[in-house]
Amino acid sequence: MVLARPALVVGLGLALMLALVLSAVLRLAFDADLIRVLKSPSPAFATFTELENRFHPFSSDETLLLEADDFGLLERFDALEDLLGEFHFLPDVAAVYSPFTIAEGVPDGATSPADWLDAQHARDPAVRMMLSADRGAVLVLLMPQTAAGLGEAARTEALALITELGEGAIRGTFVGLAASYRALEGALMQVQIAIAPFATLLCLAMGALLFRSLRGALVIALPGLAAAGGILGLLALLRLPLDIMTTLVPLLVLVLGVAQAMHLAFAIRQARDAGTAPREACERALIEVGPACILSTLTTMLAFASFAFAGFDTLTRLAVAGGLGLALQLVAVLVLTPALALLLENPARAQPQPPRWLDAPARGGLRLLRWRRPVVVAGLAALLVAGIGHHRILPGHSLDEHLLQGGPEAAAEERILDRLPGTGQVFVILEAGQPGPALPPEERVRLVQALDTVAPEDPGHARSIERLAEALDRLPASAAQNPLLRRILAEDGSAWAVPLVAPLAPEAAGAAIEARAREDRLAAAGLEGEVRLSGLTHLGAIEVPRMVEALRRGLLLTILLIVGLVGVLSRSWRLALAALVPNAVPVLGIEALFWLSGKPLTMTVAVALTIAFGIAIDDTLHLLNRWRIERARAAHEAIARTLGAVSRPIVASTAQIVAGLAATLASPLPSVAIFGMVVIVSMIAALVMTLLVLPSFLPRDLPDPRVQPAR
Repeated sequence: MVLARPALVVGLGLALMLALVLSAVLRLAFDADLIRVLKSPSPAFATFTELENRFHPFSSDETLLLEADDFGLLERFDALEDLLGEFHFLPDVAAVYSPFTIAEGVPDGATSPADWLDAQHARDPAVRMMLSADRGAVLVLLMPQTAAGLGEAARTEALALITELGEGAIRGTFVGLAASYRALEGALMQVQIAIAPFATLLCLAMGALLFRSLRGALVIALPGLAAAGGILGLLALLRLPLDIMTTLVPLLVLVLGVAQAMHLAFAIRQARDAGTAPREACERALIEVGPACILSTLTTMLAFASFAFAGFDTLTRLAVAGGLGLALQLVAVLVLTPALALLLENPARAQPQPPRWLDAPARGGLRLLRWRRPVVVAGLAALLVAGIGHHRILPGHSLDEHLLQGGPEAAAEERILDRLPGTGQVFVILEAGQPGPALPPEERVRLVQALDTVAPEDPGHARSIERLAEALDRLPASAAQNPLLRRILAEDGSAWAVPLVAPLAPEAAGAAIEARAREDRLAAAGLEGEVRLSGLTHLGAIEVPRMVEALRRGLLLTILLIVGLVGVLSRSWRLALAALVPNAVPVLGIEALFWLSGKPLTMTVAVALTIAFGIAIDDTLHLLNRWRIERARAAHEAIARTLGAVSRPIVASTAQIVAGLAATLASPLPSVAIFGMVVIVSMIAALVMTLLVLPSFLPRDLPDPRVQPAR
């Protein structure tokens, strides 16, 4: 039916795609919640959930950065007091937490607001977390009435109050986790609204350059575009939102669809150049190249499937979305590419020849066959070094790569780090010996011991707990349900939670090392069961390295499964080894480069490398598939004929992947740009290894039966 009625097939395919795109426009959701990214059945996540349920939903707090030339000036001080009072009346606000909330009375000798602020900053560690030493920056927490957080109306009104009461001398910026969510959600939408169309244009431009024909470019671009639109609609129908992981699936489906269609289109053109009729040329291309397209899609699906075994909900969603998208891509390529070729290509017109530089890697591979043994040894040595790098590299936590860069929120976070500890928090949770809200002397000793163990670098813990106890003693009995009290005391009075302020996005390797060191100090002090650590900063530092370790194991499993699959299907473990070297070296080699440069392996890089291996082996599968065909036709020149047949589509498909993913480099979201860069580098390295190194691993050509041996 595809070849008999191509117009009907294309019409039905495009109609289905438009229906799915409409579904995506109406129902597709975006989820920028970084906490859900870390969701797993782990003790660390269970402790975090318990913290938010027993105490207060800290992740829903709105953090407001107020900046002025000097809040110690009387008019600035008065405006700040007025603002904090007005914030209590904002919609959805249950309480306001600020340096004024935790400050002591007027100290002796304080004759001005500047003196008062300086004295509070000097004697109270809690105040130093929220007030800068130069009195120019203040952090204010707007605590919502529910875990849903503050609505847009409350945030808008807060900024309007700052403009009105501050009279232009006070600037306000929402920062912290909730503000980062909103900025991240906008970036996820931008990836689909701006980056994906940009990638489509780049793929069309590259296709027109390679085929020297706009019609040829449409033949290879439309199947991938249909599949990308289809997966967006399918995700909307299945109620699967796009998060920081799944947001790249539509773009990958588009790019891989274009690359697969490139192989089919080249095979169709080669058959037509040999004098085959258009319909027969399409049949021949499907027979010869179709199996490699199917197998290469399956290997990439295996790479995505490995994410489901990591134990994290977001990676399971990535596995599902990736698998569905690749299945759609395969169907679209095998159905629409030949149909479009029959509709758009003019059989009476001579096809323009592709650029000659597409054949350059093949010529290099043929020359290297003269040094077959050194090439094999060098390839195995590179595999050994890459394997050592994979084994030695350390996982790291980098929340920063999932936060929007370049926006007002990111700029404000940078200003905070210059003047304050940060907007992230690590909570030290201690089970109470007796229900609160009073803090008896024995409880104070236990809390100070816990804080000194967790953060020995801070000498002010005893003073902080003393201040806390004094504040609790002044509370009336009716204050048991005070929302501010819920920040430190569990609702049933059975536990205390004392915060340690930290950067929202700490340095990757340092965060993981410090988190492990804190846990180790608790264990050494005999407090492991009595004191627990939680908060998003600590949760990320614990869970992200665990996720990276799971991804590393998944990458190794993916490599073994795919190489084993090649060995089973080809019935040759020599070919399996031949497939291993040119594809594992580029991927594991990037890990080795990270290791040698002292950089940790982050979540984004680990995901990108796994997907890159699933994509990179496509070139090897197409080459081995063609080599099998040529081995049966002319065993005495199989390698040369294979390189001549596959060099152009392999180079062209890699160029298409690089062109499409180059659009990610313009993303303001670091994880998207990092993903694109890692896959691009892996694909270029895999291309070089496949066409230059892989031929030396193949069995030598058999003697020409037409040549009689000399007697």
